[in-house]
Amino acid sequence: MAPLPRRRSRSSRRARTPLRRALRLLRWPLAVLALAVVVSGVVLGVQALLVARDLQRADDRLGALQAAASQPEQLSRLPGLLAEAQGLTARAADRTDGPLWDAWRRAPLLGDTVTTTAGTAREVDRLTTTVLPPVLAGVQALPGLRDAGGRVDLALLAAQAPVLRTALDEARATRGRLEALPEPAVREVVDGRQELVDRLRAFETQLAGLSAAADAGPGLLGAAGPRRYLLLVQNNAEARASGGIVGAYGVVAVADGRLSLEDVGPGNELLPTPGPAVDLGPEYANRYARLGALQDWRELTATPDFPSAAQVALALWRETRGEQLDGVLSVDPVALSDVLAATGPQPVADGRTVSAEDAVALLLVDAYARYPDQERRDAVLTSTAESAFRAVAAGAGAPLALAERLGHAAATGHLKLYSTSPAEQEALRRTSLAGALPADRGPYLSVVTQDAGASKLSVYLDRTVTVTGGLSAELQDYGDGRGPQRQHVAEVAVTLTSTAPASGLPDYVVLREDLPGGAAPVRGRMNHAVSVYLGRGGQLDGATRDGVPLPMSSETEQGMAVFTTAVELDPGQSTTLLLRVRQPAPEDGLVYAQQPLVRDDALVVRPD
Repeated sequence: MAPLPRRRSRSSRRARTPLRRALRLLRWPLAVLALAVVVSGVVLGVQALLVARDLQRADDRLGALQAAASQPEQLSRLPGLLAEAQGLTARAADRTDGPLWDAWRRAPLLGDTVTTTAGTAREVDRLTTTVLPPVLAGVQALPGLRDAGGRVDLALLAAQAPVLRTALDEARATRGRLEALPEPAVREVVDGRQELVDRLRAFETQLAGLSAAADAGPGLLGAAGPRRYLLLVQNNAEARASGGIVGAYGVVAVADGRLSLEDVGPGNELLPTPGPAVDLGPEYANRYARLGALQDWRELTATPDFPSAAQVALALWRETRGEQLDGVLSVDPVALSDVLAATGPQPVADGRTVSAEDAVALLLVDAYARYPDQERRDAVLTSTAESAFRAVAAGAGAPLALAERLGHAAATGHLKLYSTSPAEQEALRRTSLAGALPADRGPYLSVVTQDAGASKLSVYLDRTVTVTGGLSAELQDYGDGRGPQRQHVAEVAVTLTSTAPASGLPDYVVLREDLPGGAAPVRGRMNHAVSVYLGRGGQLDGATRDGVPLPMSSETEQGMAVFTTAVELDPGQSTTLLLRVRQPAPEDGLVYAQQPLVRDDALVVRPD
């Protein structure tokens, strides 16, 4: 017979009954609460998707707005496109406002993501309502900035200055608030915020240029009296730090917003002086005097700091021509291509026309094979610059298109301007138009290659720069009186590749004046001085070339660290310089400055 089941005592049943009753009572409330959390999470997720959809649609409207802003016939669409974008961003911001989003902001794990999503939506809405309207109002006024004869309305230009300054301040504040938001856990939110931050940085650069133009433009264009500027046309086929050697020149006269060009000629008409034409201090002399950069027009662009090069150019002009000018304007074939994109094709000395599409190839490559005679080559470069400038002065090109292309040339370093007026130069220094080394402290990197043999092979040099590293948790005392401080530690790989053909190039292109008489180099072998610029206090912990230890000279320029070596490359050859560097990092983020060459570097930044 099977044993009977054991009975629990009455006291045991009584002891468990209250707990079971409590669990029964709580079961449904707990289930409801769990369901509410799930449902609220689902609702939040749906709202987040709707926010993303609204912001994407707003981004589409802003893209259409940007395209319309560069076309005079499309300006009437700007208010409607802006209103559509504002409606979408306002709706996205409203969706993130309320108790549900407030509750999830305090949730573990996802709270930072919710906070950053809502904050991003608010900042985009603020951008469309406070920053863009005054900027677009200025864009709509731009067609009236220049009359049919090319004269600039200086009063209208000056009126844009306070509006643009306010918009620039608002854009910077918006980016600052975005960067201060917590780090989200969802990769899509991380990427979306970073994309917006990057766009704002680019937008700030454009606004800074426009703001400086409005601030300094009236004075630069002769509002207070006539001005005369030295025009330098740089030739990037023989690279220098600020672009290339001086291949042509002219004098630009301005008065009350009207421009004219006079005294145009090839670079070989510019005579050197017996000794240094100006004293820019012992640091500058130590680095550049041995090159003749203080007395020779061909070498004055050896510095990446255009204000310094401009001061030397003005001193040389004063010594050789007996005239004190008011500033220096520099362009190169890349900038001329930008101008021609707005004005349309223009005539050059040999009876042909040059367009935006073929200007760089004609002036830096084809001309050497097509015109064996140097006088004819010089005439083509000089006449291209002259034709492009006279077209602008005569009113050619839609103002919006011209402003956009000139802005592009300035932002990429191919158009630079220096003024002897301290106030105007200070305004210019806030923009890429100045072409100046940075005045602030912070992690900085620039790779500069300069032809050391007077050849015209720089146009065939490809450069890839890979930066691996970032902010270090380890503090270091750099001996600058600031004590231990954060630092940026990285490996910088500079890969140089010669794409020059092994045969077929004219003798003048493969010239090697740096070799002793009678030496016969490999045809097409290029020789470049390679300098790596770091921020103030930057240090080199070691360098190799293709794995072999590499000695590099160490100098400073305006307090910035500079490390230099010589590199020869045969046609088709590649080599990689690897530098281990560290520098003080009072600010987040590495600033990379692109040397104004025909082709930009392939830049890769990899965090540790």
